[in-house]
Amino acid sequence: MGKLKMFQPALLLTVLCLIVTLMLAATYEITKDPIARQQAEASLLQKQEIFPDGKEFSNIALSEVQVEAMAAKDIAALEISAAKDAGGKVIGYVFVTSSRGYAGNVVATTGIDTQGKVIMVRAAAADDTPGLGKRVEEKGFQAQFSNLDTKVLTSVSAGSDTHKIDSISGATISSRAASSAVNKAMGAYSYLLEEGVIS
Repeated sequence: MGKLKMFQPALLLTVLCLIVTLMLAATYEITKDPIARQQAEASLLQKQEIFPDGKEFSNIALSEVQVEAMAAKDIAALEISAAKDAGGKVIGYVFVTSSRGYAGNVVATTGIDTQGKVIMVRAAAADDTPGLGKRVEEKGFQAQFSNLDTKVLTSVSAGSDTHKIDSISGATISSRAASSAVNKAMGAYSYLLEEGVIS
């Protein structure tokens, strides 16, 4: 009887841990679909902000070889979709790319038209420092990327062969990450154009 009492706290703790684990699993199952729906809706709204005439955004499927080639060139994209108007005509492409910032990844959603011009960029730095790194989310910073030609990459450093982007004071690393993420989108656009995946 004394031995049984000795194991009671461990047994109670095990049962408690099991109950908490089951409750967390149940909560995850209940919330995962609504969260996925909210994320999909937010993504669609962002794409529609970039292409207001876009009525449909269809994902572009890539072969394994193309995915590997893009990764090797450091132009991998998290998502690529074609923006189509009401008549089904492709009016541009949306690339979701990311690059490492100061405290986490900076994710850029870049719209590029069929002529190879950047329409708009929306950058998000969810894990970055509020008031500094998160300032890449400000429209004033993002506006610097609009109307740029995809044939010339961006940089926060002065260079004759790049589009100069003014970095945010105190957040140079995050500014560079945003620039890098947009460059990945530009590179992905050029590569897929060469491959005949997009036109």
